[in-house]
Amino acid sequence: MSTTNLQSAPVFSKICFRQLVEYSFAKNFEDKLALIDNEELNICNNIEVDFIALLFCTHGNIELDINNEHYFMGTNDMFYCSYGTLLHHISFSTGCRVKALCVSVEYAKRLFMRSNCCWENVVYAKHYPLIYLRPNEQQLVRAYYQLFTAKVNSYGFAPSKNDMDCIFQSFFQDLNQLLIHYTKENKQNEKSISSRQDELFKQFMILLKENFKHEHTLSFYADRLCVSPKYLSTIVKTVSGQSVSKWIDVYLIDEIKSLLRNSNLSIKEIACLLNFPNISFFGKFVKRQTGKSPVTLRKSLLSVE
Repeated sequence: MSTTNLQSAPVFSKICFRQLVEYSFAKNFEDKLALIDNEELNICNNIEVDFIALLFCTHGNIELDINNEHYFMGTNDMFYCSYGTLLHHISFSTGCRVKALCVSVEYAKRLFMRSNCCWENVVYAKHYPLIYLRPNEQQLVRAYYQLFTAKVNSYGFAPSKNDMDCIFQSFFQDLNQLLIHYTKENKQNEKSISSRQDELFKQFMILLKENFKHEHTLSFYADRLCVSPKYLSTIVKTVSGQSVSKWIDVYLIDEIKSLLRNSNLSIKEIACLLNFPNISFFGKFVKRQTGKSPVTLRKSLLSVE
């Protein structure tokens, strides 16, 4: 009886966001972002990333497999790497130089949900991650990277978190416009990637943005999308790596922080505005998410420049 030699599947090592800090010169923001420039990363050939990254090739080229699809990344090309992406067979040309902007998943979610980013374009970039930039777009990406670098290194101290948030919010708005052009230009020649799962996740995010202030339950969103709670929970977790409840919590706590910092509403009024059953429940939610009571959180937010 003959036997067939089967090639074993590659073993992927997960690269955590924290592991990038040693390569980054933005060490004051290690919980949010890593800026990497012309570094040879000492990582294994088969990796799974747990962060969001934009790689911009400034010289030479890179060949690699992304989720089992082969790509050639040349000078001035940009690569969008989403959470859970599998990278292997990575090969750099001699003298290859790359700038990388990496952000933690939590920070990326905050930026995306505050922007007018179209989820259809984000999903498209996830399936077609290699972006061929036009000359004006190349200049824009370089300018933003220089701005990030200058801001991080300015005057020998760390810029305020709000300051960096504003800069990154502007960058993500421009990135969204770039993705809109990229999506429209390439959809004419490429097959549609709007699978049922991706489409359902996109509709969930739209619905969440419209209703999170008053609707906090999985069942509400499942009913509105005409699917079972279990099915919606599974799909959202598969596509985004985060559960439905986690997405709801992220939107809620960001809104709570905004109201605590920027409004004169009382704690009770904020709890009522966001449809919490009572102030005690609201306090426990804030404590669980931030480690602080609403009163203490407001004081710490107001103390930040």
